[in-house]
Amino acid sequence: MERKRIDALFAIEREANGLPADERLAIRREQSLPLLVDLESWMRTERARLSRHADTAKAMDYMLTKWDACARFGTDGRICLSNNAAERALRGIALGRRSRSFASL
Repeated sequence: MERKRIDALFAIEREANGLPADERLAIRREQSLPLLVDLESWMRTERARLSRHADTAKAMDYMLTKWDACARFGTDGRICLSNNAAERALRGIALGRRSRSFASL
């Protein structure tokens, strides 16, 4: 169920991709923020039912402690939902560094 909600957030972002920040923010306020509110509520409810040692509980604890940062994209049209673009940009640097380490052998 909750994966569908997260998938819906990414679907909204795909539709808003390429729009100016103010238009993206309007879409997020209308469509994404209600999903975020529901997701946080669900996570807090489900987390209370889990043992603190469960792997799922640890993942939920991590996300809930970082919730403000995770949900910030919903209040700022300039912020991306994911950091995939940044990771792609840095991938070449990381691969180059790895290749150079073998060249010195």
